[in-house]
Parts: sequence; structure tokens; C-alpha cells
Amino acid sequence: MSSDEFENNFTAKGNATFQSSNEAILTNDIASQVGYIVFNDKINMNYDFKFAGQIYLGKRDGADGVSFILHPNDQNIISKDGDQIGISGIPNAVGFKLDIYFNGDVDPVIFKNKSFGAFLTTDATGETSSSINAQQIDDPDETFKEITIKYNAQSQQLTINYENKTFIEKISM
Repeated sequence: MSSDEFENNFTAKGNATFQSSNEAILTNDIASQVGYIVFNDKINMNYDFKFAGQIYLGKRDGADGVSFILHPNDQNIISKDGDQIGISGIPNAVGFKLDIYFNGDVDPVIFKNKSFGAFLTTDATGETSSSINAQQIDDPDETFKEITIKYNAQSQQLTINYENKTFIEKISM
């Protein structure tokens, strides 16, 4: 997808805004904001797909982070605010988060005061699992960093590449 097609294929919701034809800001540096970008079409999980771009996580004392979420529900369903970075409350969802703020009640204690990436899932009620296949990432340094999200339909494997780290999880939807 070219940058010209970005706004035609995604919708900004909550506090999110499009800055240009290839850039969106999910939230400003203000407390209690929630922003998300929704792909306008449902993804057919019988086919491979790939998203590639850059993520700016800001600075360490900023927001919780960012996530990429897949779910079989209506595209207008949104999560609860807070520490599960956009997935909590969405039934039967699979997600990946880049988390820069430790939430003691839900994040693995080994990541206290550290940034990390991890997969998350929810059950039929939207209750979130603990972080799966978590790895430490560098603390945000106010630069854009490359991210690639790939799904292989045959193996049902979701692969995330970020900061020279690879996160892999088998998912089924």
C-alpha cells in the first residue's frame, strides 16, 4: 500500500489524527488519551498479509505504548482504556504490544522499569491473557523505528520484526 492510500484504507478514531498521507498520531502527550487506527476492511486470515512501517513511541515517561490487534468482531468495537494497550475488552482477540510503561498488575515483573514487546490474547469475554513470548526492547529514544508485521496463513504464524528482534506466535481465528 502506498502512502497515498493510507487514509483511504484506515480510519482514525478516539484521539488519533492523520498528520499526512502516511503518518498518524494515536495520542498527544496528554494524560488519559486513547487513539487507534482501524483498517477499513476485514482481513481474511486464509491469506498471507504484511504491514510495514515505522513507529514512534515517544519518550519513556510518556504513554503506555502501541499495539496491533486482530479480532473477528465488528470493526467498530473498541477496548477498555488502560494498561492492556487496546486489547482488553475485545472478545477473542490476538494482539502484539510494544509496552513502555510497567503496569504491576498485568505486566511480567521482569520488565519493571523496562520496555518490552509481547503477544496478548483475550478470551470470549474480552479478558486479557498475560504477556506471551515477551522480550525486552530498547527504551524509546524519540526516533521512528521500523516494524514489520507478517502473517503466514498456512502455518498460522504471526511474525513481528522490531529493533532487530523477532516475535513469533501461532494464532488461530
